[in-house]
Amino acid sequence: MKNYKLKEISEIITGYTFRSAISNFDDGNYKVIQAKDISNDLEINCLNLTKIKLEKFNTNALIRKNDILLTSRGRYQSTVINSSEPIIASSSVFIIRLKNQEIDPFYLAIFLNSFLAQTQLEKLTSGNYIKSIPKFNLENLIIQIPTLSVQTKIVNLNKNIRRQQFLLKRKITLFSDLSENSLIKILN
Repeated sequence: MKNYKLKEISEIITGYTFRSAISNFDDGNYKVIQAKDISNDLEINCLNLTKIKLEKFNTNALIRKNDILLTSRGRYQSTVINSSEPIIASSSVFIIRLKNQEIDPFYLAIFLNSFLAQTQLEKLTSGNYIKSIPKFNLENLIIQIPTLSVQTKIVNLNKNIRRQQFLLKRKITLFSDLSENSLIKILN
């Protein structure tokens, strides 16, 4: 396993700063990802993103497929974009674009969501009331990179655990519904 600074393995791009509140337009030509849209579920659902009209702008905050997104404030959550739609990141989001094909973007997102990385990220924050990570500090975050085969095992294990969690939650809901319906049936 090797350690790298994040800037050694990726390009880090700051999201676009909008001049006004982001409003939804049904006929918008871009979708926007904001910090509120990101959870540590590893993949983001692009269907529910806000659509905006944006004609001319000067930014490199356009998201590409397999970019990793990391919120820049609050709890630092990371996810991967698996869409080719025209999407732009807001200023509350960092885009992490890998330079190396030997790093799985899902592995990096899992690592960024891990306790180990979260502890490091907390140490890199600034601000008294609202904590945020300056880009310079994020660039120096130490990332542990195992071999690609180990990364694949970690990603598959994580997906399996998430699937098991989903099934368990579903089972709990079904038992709760069964209990509620049984009570209603007995009382009627």
